[in-house]
Amino acid sequence: MIADKRNGFTMVRLIAASLVIITHTYVVLGLDHGDVFERNGLIGFSKIGVDAFFVISGYLVTLSMLRGQSLVTFFTNRVTRIFPGLIVSVLVTVLVLGLFAPSYAQYIGQAETWQYLLNATLFNLHPFIPGVFTENPVQVVNGCLWTLPLEVLCYLGILVLAWSKAFNWRFVLLAMLVMFSLHMHDTFMRDSYVFTVSKLFLNELGYLFLYGALLAHLKDKVYMSWFITVPAVALVIWSFFNNGGDWHFSAGFYLVLWPYCLISICVLSKKMSFLNRFDYSYGIYIYGFVIQQMLVNLFPELTDVYAFTFLSLGLSLLVGAASWHLVEKPALDMKKRYFSVASVKVTA
Repeated sequence: MIADKRNGFTMVRLIAASLVIITHTYVVLGLDHGDVFERNGLIGFSKIGVDAFFVISGYLVTLSMLRGQSLVTFFTNRVTRIFPGLIVSVLVTVLVLGLFAPSYAQYIGQAETWQYLLNATLFNLHPFIPGVFTENPVQVVNGCLWTLPLEVLCYLGILVLAWSKAFNWRFVLLAMLVMFSLHMHDTFMRDSYVFTVSKLFLNELGYLFLYGALLAHLKDKVYMSWFITVPAVALVIWSFFNNGGDWHFSAGFYLVLWPYCLISICVLSKKMSFLNRFDYSYGIYIYGFVIQQMLVNLFPELTDVYAFTFLSLGLSLLVGAASWHLVEKPALDMKKRYFSVASVKVTA
């Protein structure tokens, strides 16, 4: 199975990362209202963005697996894509944020400061650094890292299913139906945890990840067209405005229709394929919140939502580009060279 490289996956991921930053503008500024979608009865931009990452990730990693990728290669690819950028991000954050502490020497000398590095393990998250952002409306250093453990658990789930020979569309669909039912029946509460992550979010985002995986399994059987996608998007929006205050009604439409619409938009947006050489979305995502917190600290008078958002997006794009070119892409290239050489030696 060969995936068509003419697609808009990078475009949609860039939009998704930008949507997260837009919503976080209202969070870091301490405003008592959310983005324009939230104020009009829809779900927030940040949720749409995070959900999009999980649907797309499920679709793309499944395509890689279906192309005959070994379990070792799959695991290596996922580790290489997630951890180099994350590790550098966490380290840079610790070193740079010392400039925002009353005393850099004291800041560096505190054991609590270096505990922030444990965020690179993903399952031991430390949201605060002592003495940093204490005057900000929100003191959390990086409000985006919580989704990464969830994504890694989804990857591990794929590995287990593939190892047990159960990674097929029928099993994926069955798992989705169970997870959908659990979500719609309010089975999990937000403060219930497993592996240090919320069961509620793991179930919901895991469902979206598997939805992407299902569409990848049925890639040649599911028809995608703007004539289906546009009315489906309209129906999802209609459901939010007509849910009568019951989120279950709109959630049903959203969870059933939106992932299809999302992948359809990616597949059909062939003219945006020129963006696929530069995947800045991950860097934008893991640095965006920190950048916004620094802006709040440096420019407390900058309270205009639109100006703050545009400045945040611009700086996050620059840092995301630096992360891609200086860390993420070199790590991917090194992995390719290493495994290519190792493969030749084994063959010889």
